[in-house]
Amino acid sequence: MASRNFLKIVLSVFDGAVSVVAAAESAEMAEKLGVTEFHPVPKRTQLQKATYLIRAVCRDRFTPYCERHFSELLEGMTHVVIDGSMIGRFAPMIKRMAPSVHVTQLHHNFERKFFADSIVHWAVKPFIRKIIDRNQGEGWHASDLNLTFTEQDQMDLLEAYGNPSVGRAEVFGYYEDCGDMPAIVTRGQASRSRVRMIITGNMSVPKGYEGAVWFVQDVLPALDAAEYELVIAGRDPHPNLVDACQAVPSVTLIPNPVDMEVLLKDANIFVNPSSIGSGIKVRNFDGLRSGLPVICHAGNAYGFEHMAPEVFSAFEDAATFRAHYEAVVLASDERDLCLEVRTYYEQNCSIERGAVYLQELIGAGK
Repeated sequence: MASRNFLKIVLSVFDGAVSVVAAAESAEMAEKLGVTEFHPVPKRTQLQKATYLIRAVCRDRFTPYCERHFSELLEGMTHVVIDGSMIGRFAPMIKRMAPSVHVTQLHHNFERKFFADSIVHWAVKPFIRKIIDRNQGEGWHASDLNLTFTEQDQMDLLEAYGNPSVGRAEVFGYYEDCGDMPAIVTRGQASRSRVRMIITGNMSVPKGYEGAVWFVQDVLPALDAAEYELVIAGRDPHPNLVDACQAVPSVTLIPNPVDMEVLLKDANIFVNPSSIGSGIKVRNFDGLRSGLPVICHAGNAYGFEHMAPEVFSAFEDAATFRAHYEAVVLASDERDLCLEVRTYYEQNCSIERGAVYLQELIGAGK
């Protein structure tokens, strides 16, 4: 999702004159976006996977492909945009082959932190650290412009790798296509007897279910059970989450929902209880685009600091959650808060806004 939205921004900045190198399975998506020059990258063979991993070079399909085709890919290019930290080693390679080409790299995460919170087989972990530093670190120092979604990621990268050697680093933010969003539904506490909160995500992995279990067991008891109901909807809920939800009558667990939009439209508040990970949490935008005020754990609130507290607030424990919860409920009773959230989202998170900002950043580096 993040890569697709960023591609839309790049296409806008360069008026569609963009040559896209992406997974072969992305061909249909690229065509819908108006990409006229598409280079499909096939899946790697098992031998390529093993060889490049043991050499601590990459875990992606793009490195072997681009190493074979760099000369033709760079022909006539003035800019290269690298979408993702784990292929950052392309930056020094490009600079050696075509020094005048301007290289922009988007860092989705601080990869050391991201992989520390991901399920990776123990035998692979020693190689992953080398791959991360070779790609994110080398890309950080060779790129003309390094972009991060959040200020925290920029700070983590600066601490790990120091100041970029030749270019600069900027906090870019995250943007979505707001032009075709579903109509919002006016919501208010007066519309039902109880406030309906919703938590969404992949509930089969620690990043999804651990925060939800903690929220149900440690945060919800601070609320009056008669005043709220909580819906947790997501993929393949972990048994720990199933057990936690069954113990609380006001909580409904919906495994693998057919239509998440229906559930979001029927909620009042979006809750993100996860504290794990790096980068910006795209999950928070599920709430914002639906006109739902978001109450997010402080560990996943990076990148949203500029938002008004009625739109997005961060909590750390049961007491701070209750304070934000009560403020949101009160604001919803007094005014059309869902319209405020959606308006704020469209004004600050649109592809058009992102394109203007990227144009400014790239232009400033010429």
